[in-house]
Amino acid sequence: AASQKPVRDLATRYLGALSLEPSLEEVAQRLLATAVDQSRGRANARKLGDAQPLLKSMLSLGTPGLQKAKDDYVARLDGLIFSKVYDENAKKALDGAGAALGLPEPLQRKLALDAYYGWLLDITESFGSARAKSPSAGATPSKPRELLSLEQGAKLRECLQLAPSAVGELYSNTDIDGSVLRAYYEYLAPASAYEVSDTLQYLERVLDARPGVVAQILASS
Repeated sequence: AASQKPVRDLATRYLGALSLEPSLEEVAQRLLATAVDQSRGRANARKLGDAQPLLKSMLSLGTPGLQKAKDDYVARLDGLIFSKVYDENAKKALDGAGAALGLPEPLQRKLALDAYYGWLLDITESFGSARAKSPSAGATPSKPRELLSLEQGAKLRECLQLAPSAVGELYSNTDIDGSVLRAYYEYLAPASAYEVSDTLQYLERVLDARPGVVAQILASS
């Protein structure tokens, strides 16, 4: 039913990476039943039964046998990011790996979101290193390789199948979109005000950053 979809969406987003011991499964089922009853105002055992596959998927994330699968999947994510090839074939290969490893889809998305955050953090730190190596303080910096990587952000998010809502929540919780944009602003500092504004607004779109992040950076400069 349509009324159940938001509940399932939230469970997928926020509970997909829970680590619960198998012994807690019965307790979790009771809590879920209580939450459903309270939110709907009445018991609905049949629809709760329909939600059991999702619940079982979430509960399975804490099993020790999945740790190696998670490690393997993270290694595949690292390899994908290192390759800088974010096309349809790469996406299908990642899907196939997740299925072969037996990882629940919510966990795959959680690990992919973590990888995306790490990618942005690495670029943020690299901008600082690139700025420190600039040939002269008065010259306009050349286009760094970090920017070339950052311009692939939309393709990477598509390849990792990251929902805009999940990315937006990541940005809100970590300010990583603001961090990487501020780092590039500092790298561009010797450039003209027009160039700085134009480039940052372009990157804001590439990142699908939160509205107003660039305006805040420029206003505080």
